[in-house]
Amino acid sequence: MEALHLIQREKFLAALPAEGKARLRSCAGTGTSAWLTAIPSSGWTRISLTLFTTAIRLRLGLSIPEIRRNPICVYGTPLDVEGQHAQTCGTGGGVWWWHEQMKDAFYSLLQGLRHCYVIREPTFGQLGLSTATRLVEERQKRPDFLAGLPSGDTVLADVAVTHPFSIDANRLCRFAKTAGSAARGMEKVKNDRYGEICHEIGFRFVPLVFETYGRPGEGVLRFLKEVVKLGAGLGAGRVRGGEGDEAV
Repeated sequence: MEALHLIQREKFLAALPAEGKARLRSCAGTGTSAWLTAIPSSGWTRISLTLFTTAIRLRLGLSIPEIRRNPICVYGTPLDVEGQHAQTCGTGGGVWWWHEQMKDAFYSLLQGLRHCYVIREPTFGQLGLSTATRLVEERQKRPDFLAGLPSGDTVLADVAVTHPFSIDANRLCRFAKTAGSAARGMEKVKNDRYGEICHEIGFRFVPLVFETYGRPGEGVLRFLKEVVKLGAGLGAGRVRGGEGDEAV
């Protein structure tokens, strides 16, 4: 039965355009469908009807009715009804909103871990990066949070949300061919931006990257496993926060 399923899946993939292949591979990632069966027990697991409907349509590759009613981006760019531009535009609010949701979720998760402290958006200058060896703009870079873990390790983490779609044919082909390649590409961007500086000041850098369809990057999975292991060893309490806000 499983072999038959795989054959049917490959036939279905072969019939899709590149953007459809990229979407399907992204949607098949670890945990990407968990929100469909989540029990609405807190703000982190509740979602409005409009957001739920939009998320379902994006997942299925269907047009978004809200975009038909408002077809122009806030900066005047025409919006495609499939939501490709809306999921990549940094000025329209959606990408920033997703980023803030994920950042707050990790912040609350770590706050719920015993013997762990978290600092939001510290600059490297505040963390001791020397002006003699680094440019001013590097000292002002702000990863999303610093966390002192119960293990004694200090982690600097930066969250990113990336869309597995591109107008560049080569990039789109890569997204369509290899699952998770959009997240891996963004992890490389983050590591190039922060990794060397973090090493210089003695901290470990963790890129926390998600694709817009929910697929987590490898750094997210490793970090969550680490936090769960630490929590199991300490008897951590529940995750705090999120009681009053809707989540994706």
